[in-house]
Amino acid sequence: AAKAYSRVLELDPLAVEALANRSVALVRAGHPDAALADCERLLELQPWSPVHPVNKGFILLERGAAAEARAAAEQAISLAPDFVDAHHLLGECCFLISDLEGACAAYQQAVTRAPLRADFRLRYAFLLRRLGAFAEAHEQSAAVLEAEPGNPAALFERGMAREGLGDAAGALEDLDALLAKEPPFTEVLLARARLLTHLGARADARASIDKALHLDAHNAHALDARANEALARGTWAEGWAALDAAAQAARARLAARNVGIWDGTGSPRVLVVAAGERLSDTIALARLLPLLADRGIEPRLLVADPADAALFASLDPRVVILPDPARIDPAEEGMLGVALASLPQLVAPDPALWPRVPYLHAPTERLSAWSHARSAGDLVIGIHWQSEDAGRVEPLRRASLDAFAPLAAIEGVRLVGLQQGAAAAQMDRVPFRGRILRLESDFDADGTFLDSAALLHHLDLLVSVDAPLAHLAAAMNRPVLLAASGGTHFAFAGDGADNGFYPSVRVVRQEQPGQWGGVFTAIAAGVEMGKAENHEHK
Repeated sequence: AAKAYSRVLELDPLAVEALANRSVALVRAGHPDAALADCERLLELQPWSPVHPVNKGFILLERGAAAEARAAAEQAISLAPDFVDAHHLLGECCFLISDLEGACAAYQQAVTRAPLRADFRLRYAFLLRRLGAFAEAHEQSAAVLEAEPGNPAALFERGMAREGLGDAAGALEDLDALLAKEPPFTEVLLARARLLTHLGARADARASIDKALHLDAHNAHALDARANEALARGTWAEGWAALDAAAQAARARLAARNVGIWDGTGSPRVLVVAAGERLSDTIALARLLPLLADRGIEPRLLVADPADAALFASLDPRVVILPDPARIDPAEEGMLGVALASLPQLVAPDPALWPRVPYLHAPTERLSAWSHARSAGDLVIGIHWQSEDAGRVEPLRRASLDAFAPLAAIEGVRLVGLQQGAAAAQMDRVPFRGRILRLESDFDADGTFLDSAALLHHLDLLVSVDAPLAHLAAAMNRPVLLAASGGTHFAFAGDGADNGFYPSVRVVRQEQPGQWGGVFTAIAAGVEMGKAENHEHK
């Protein structure tokens, strides 16, 4: 096709339609540079048209040149503010550079100008959901379903929005409707498994994970789901094997530095242990590193985020912390690598034999900076109600700050708001905001949880949802009351208040899926009882 259009252009070099069509044909034939040259020629011939910068932008976007593609989108918008494809392009450019707010704003403009475009509405719904605007995401996906009942993508987006709004049963209904219409695919099956777990239907959740793994046996998310489900049942061999298999990204970081993988045999002189993306897992499994040192191996923990490095400096003086893969010298003699998630299977499958807490400690130099928290009240309780771990949002694990009202009502209790990010704004809206000690804007600014660890040292108690901060407090052996939904991290799984990993954590579980009221009423009652007992002892 490109050759045919070239023959037309030999006869008429100004044939704009042929030039535009050749550009498209060249892209499809795998010649983006030649296609871009045609786009530039079109811009010269028709500088007033928004179509050409948009076409150029999509070619650039496909090559990963987001900044140049964004400039092309903005050029098109300046030429024709109502040209909807320009806003579509801008949204994709913003998404590529992780500017979710910018992407959302661009798609809002696209939907305003083309309200009947289901693809734009659903992309907008996806972005709203990523930003935690679940009600707005539900509105967009519901609008598509009103126009196109049974639209599979809209059923999925509405289901995920319903999950975000705490309606696990409604979300499951949408996913089941989708699966009735479409062949199953992994993402839907895993979302369904997550919902079933929260609803207490663990056998059905296990079956859904099985189906996902049948479709893609090497899918890291499916393997991770299998690991968490098996470990929650206490089937260590199955769970650790799945967790090891899921650690593909960690092994890829080692492979990128030409580091060979340790299989558990022998004793390398140096072992680079690559953490995964989820900080909860890193905190939970880091206690195994000293076991390597006990074997005469020098463990080096490669953290997923350089900002995490200082948090693990207190782990063990024999453990070296690597903030960056560039610190690895692949030519170093006697060095191998392993994923942190592989250590339980290779080194210590039985958590009962793991090193005891505490194994992480607050930086000594920061302790005095937060000692003033002790004067905040008779009983000082840190609170944390929402979390994302490596960008993975599980809305059903979140609570709202309103749910903590029973704690705020206890006389002699002062709350310390340990929430950061967008959810911290809830402290401005609750009736008991005057009972909450708020943190400075630069809290934890120079390293993950460094100030948090120091503050936890001074608190009487942390009340938190399932989140990395709860793992940190537990690793420091600080008292934690964990508000748990039906689906938790494997370390907090079980049926009662205890868990097999952190002795300082007491788990208060939802009696009804999605209902936090009973959880926080029980937590407040426990705090009242403990407060009364302490008073009697005094």
